[in-house]
Amino acid sequence: MGENKVSNLFSFALETNELSAFILGRDKYFILDRETNEHFPLASFQNYIEPYLLENSMDFFDETFWSKISSTIGEVDDLNIFLDSLVGLLIPYYNAKNFAITTKRKDSTPAFFIEELSKTIIENQEQLRKDRRGIGADWNIVNKEWGILGGLLYNLDLILKRGGPNFIPVELAFFNAF
Repeated sequence: MGENKVSNLFSFALETNELSAFILGRDKYFILDRETNEHFPLASFQNYIEPYLLENSMDFFDETFWSKISSTIGEVDDLNIFLDSLVGLLIPYYNAKNFAITTKRKDSTPAFFIEELSKTIIENQEQLRKDRRGIGADWNIVNKEWGILGGLLYNLDLILKRGGPNFIPVELAFFNAF
């Protein structure tokens, strides 16, 4: 009894190619953020990704995971929200309690994924900039003008400051409205 019970939804999403639904917090992957009434990526990381890494004795994702994420980027129906949610999951990934683990995670992030994410942001920057979803009331006027793009760049800068890789596209490195 209990053999068919799913112990970790992240593992299930990987096995069933539902990574997009997991990242977006759709259906069974949704965790309510009581402040925004939207999906809470940090809780997904804490409840599923972190335990998955621990259960599999992994400090960082392997290249197969990054390949799956890269291919998923091209298949999503709402790229703007997907990028926002993906970066929301990357923030705690690159903010481990042990800085040596953060360094391992940074060093093991393949260049192809960093380039893919940066390229996707550049190619879609106008749509990201016009998209006002996910912009909370606490954002100032300057950031509201940048839409989801402003939030992405802010969060990618946060990842960089915490010791993660530099995902910020060179073309947008000037963005310093934070």
